Amino acid sequence: MSEGIRLNLETNPTEYNRRLIVHADHLYAIGGENGTITATSLSDPSSFRVVQQYDEPVRALAFSPDGKRVAVGYEDGNVDIYSFDSEQLEQGVHPFLGNHGNNDTTSKSQDVFDDFLSQDNDGLFDSSEKLTPSFRLGHRFEASIRSLEFDPRCKNGKYFLAISSEAAPGFMVVDATNEKSFQKFFATESEKEYNQGGVRSLQYSPDGSMITSLGLDGKLCFWSVEGSDPELEWELVHSDSHKVITK
Repeated sequence: MSEGIRLNLETNPTEYNRRLIVHADHLYAIGGENGTITATSLSDPSSFRVVQQYDEPVRALAFSPDGKRVAVGYEDGNVDIYSFDSEQLEQGVHPFLGNHGNNDTTSKSQDVFDDFLSQDNDGLFDSSEKLTPSFRLGHRFEASIRSLEFDPRCKNGKYFLAISSEAAPGFMVVDATNEKSFQKFFATESEKEYNQGGVRSLQYSPDGSMITSLGLDGKLCFWSVEGSDPELEWELVHSDSHKVITK
């Protein structure tokens, strides 16, 4: 028999979650107007934690495959990066879950969660425990972030992050390894292909060799990210001449 938890409150539509992300043994829900990220254990779906809370609504979340990088994209077009080392990840609980050394994973009831969404958040999240991002990406979009995804390969110690936004250039890939490594790719080509419009969604292929991006206008593009030199070897390989969706 399946079991579920309602992660939004019908009487408060501004708190509807818009996206679910799975990493390791947890399911993360994001998208409410109060900037919260909640996490539910896949082994105990009746429990949940409000693991992070922000001043700006969160619109996208991504974990690198090894868990050492976490990206958070906001309504205001910014993207923050959290960086963790192997020692931090060896504690048994991912630091982004908000335990900060505390292994207490007390379950919260549905009624308590509903109260959190409809009233105040006291008792569910201690702002003193809030993680500080390692750095903010050097590019800010002029509209909400729509999608984030890390390269599934994480090869050569590099963490490439694909980003889509509702504003031009719509789509790009950045080097999010650290603050000094920041560099962006495909921004010019994307702005041209999408006629200075936005991109609603993107997806890496399982082997990390390709990225597909879907524009707000319904146009689908395929980008090759093969090769170790992004500036010389990465390129647009196909752009649909017709819209794959109309709305």
